[in-house]
Amino acid sequence: MIGGLGDTIVAHATPKGVSALAVIRISGTRAWEITKEFFRKPNGSVFRFVEPRKMVYGWFFDHNMQPVDEAQITKYAKDSSPTGEELIELFCHGGYGVVERILDCFHHFGVRSARPGEFTFRGFVNGKVDLIQAQAIHDLIQTVSPLATNGFSQVLRGVLSEQISEIRQTILDIASSIEIQFDDPEEAFYEGQESWDRSEIRKTIVERIEIIRRMRADSKRMIRARDGILTVIAGRPNVGKSSLMNQLLKKDRVLVSPEPGTTRDYIEEMLRINGVMIHLVDTAGIRNTEESVEKKGIRKTREWIDRAELVIYLLDSQEPIQLEDFETLEFIRTKPHLIVLNKTDTIPYAQEQEHIRGYLRQLAPYGNILLVSALHGNGIKELEEAIISQANSLLPGETVPAVTLQQHCDLVMEIEEILWAFLSALDEEALLDCLGDLLRKAVAYLDIMTGRTYTEDLVHTLFSRFCVGK
Repeated sequence: MIGGLGDTIVAHATPKGVSALAVIRISGTRAWEITKEFFRKPNGSVFRFVEPRKMVYGWFFDHNMQPVDEAQITKYAKDSSPTGEELIELFCHGGYGVVERILDCFHHFGVRSARPGEFTFRGFVNGKVDLIQAQAIHDLIQTVSPLATNGFSQVLRGVLSEQISEIRQTILDIASSIEIQFDDPEEAFYEGQESWDRSEIRKTIVERIEIIRRMRADSKRMIRARDGILTVIAGRPNVGKSSLMNQLLKKDRVLVSPEPGTTRDYIEEMLRINGVMIHLVDTAGIRNTEESVEKKGIRKTREWIDRAELVIYLLDSQEPIQLEDFETLEFIRTKPHLIVLNKTDTIPYAQEQEHIRGYLRQLAPYGNILLVSALHGNGIKELEEAIISQANSLLPGETVPAVTLQQHCDLVMEIEEILWAFLSALDEEALLDCLGDLLRKAVAYLDIMTGRTYTEDLVHTLFSRFCVGK
């Protein structure tokens, strides 16, 4: 990713396939020089001047002056370009053949195909965005959650970067006061008193730790908003898990069979309920078995339950509660969960109330029971409402700017630990150079987050996940 920054690059920036329009981006020192060879007035004459940031209509001709397609372009000078270089955005019809012919023309003139994320990477190198804003661009492209977009747009506008910059400057100011004390003790004392106030420093660092802790909590919630809340449907075999998943998805996604143990692996789908994204997972039924493939599926089920942010535990109203049910319910009682009693349409009305009361008595320690018929759809609306209620407790109450790249989340945790170590050292009246070292380390991690300093691994991890053309 870091090499080839002097090259002029080109990429198809919209999804491949048949569409009304396609956008092709060209960036680099020769972007307009080469584009004007192909993009001309409808009569084939050359554009002598194109005003930046104004859309211009013309035709695209190939290197043999054969017309390819009518097109429009917008030219950006490097000071107003998102890449920090001369940038051309070309709009043409979205046919696959048209786009390929246009790209071939640029390749013929030595323009290189862009790597994934290279346009944004060049913007980062040229100071248009920092690494946190670059991640926000990726998040905005990838998220399907309206809730998450507001938070990511705030990050792109620089709100989170400003918070991090303030924390960095505060730490630098404290480090500077410690350096003065260390380098010139006489200058740092006045009438026998230290020029820096330990209690004030402690208060300031505690306040910054609280900001960082909120940042960590917000990150988890915004990642859920972007990727969906991991929701696992679990239960014993043949209780109706696959049927329930089909009802929630409102399509026949999973094959259903009356034979127990037919689902031997997990099935994942994304589901949106009232704008909230749910990462839904159907799992193999939990039971004691000697069948090797089914045992592997059950082991995966337990792993999914362990990872889940919300568990929907399904029971069969026709069957008594088994030991496996109580073991799983005991395991999930400390995490968000819903207990769902399925096949209630099969219970004779005369027996219904007493039957349900029996379940309620046994399951009272684990929460309320929702009644559904996954076969006929009864109770699904109430289940969806219960899912949203649980989901709201896991999502940000309001859209907030937050880091979402795992390496950034890890750095935030490291910074918090360093600042706690600094407070401990401060309380123990550690040597001044030790205090200074801890603060410098915290600043170094903050600089890696924003990209003031960066490693190739971090840059590769971030930008390689981008689509080509962004």
